Amino acid sequence: MKKCSQCNQNFSDDVAFCPKCGRKLDEIVEEKRFCSKCGQQIDINTKFCPKCGAPNEMATKQNGLDSAMKIINNEILKNKNDIEKNDVVQMIREKYLSFSGRLNRKAYIIRGLIVYVIMMILLAIVDVLFEDEISFDEFGMLTTSPGTAELFFTFIICVIGIVIMVSLGVRRLHDLNRTGWMILLNCVPIANLALSVYMVFFKGTEGGNEYGPDPLQMK
Repeated sequence: MKKCSQCNQNFSDDVAFCPKCGRKLDEIVEEKRFCSKCGQQIDINTKFCPKCGAPNEMATKQNGLDSAMKIINNEILKNKNDIEKNDVVQMIREKYLSFSGRLNRKAYIIRGLIVYVIMMILLAIVDVLFEDEISFDEFGMLTTSPGTAELFFTFIICVIGIVIMVSLGVRRLHDLNRTGWMILLNCVPIANLALSVYMVFFKGTEGGNEYGPDPLQMK
């Protein structure tokens, strides 16, 4: 049996050169192993001598090495998955929960829509999962109202959504070279509409400002 060291393919003894790359083939020297107890010739991968039953030390060592390599590979894969998970968490923090830096109009609108759609889906799921509480009003009429569990999860979802939207709004104001405290104008009627128009339609500062570099130039 012969083998091409470049293509890593085996050929019969009558072939002198690799038909694929033209390299001269090397003869494969079969390594012989003998039982340390009775001297019987055995295969390197055989765990026990077929004659006397003694364990093959080379096979045992090889199996141990394979097991160790398997454990190492699994650990590397686990660490890789942990790193990828950490990268995802870091990405979510930077895009949706950061209050520093700048955010251009396109990213502000797209991320805002994503948050809105996810909130609506979650609120719809909560509404389906939890039944309304049934009661009677002062006139004896049957009425329904959201249960305690539904109100609790609705409150949590809304709080998280508000925090994310405030984060997006603060960075959008930074892009306009305005203080993030202007986001509080959303609590004032009419002023909140003017602020929304300003944040959506006005272009951010070209180049860097006191809040960071131009996000359009960082792409």
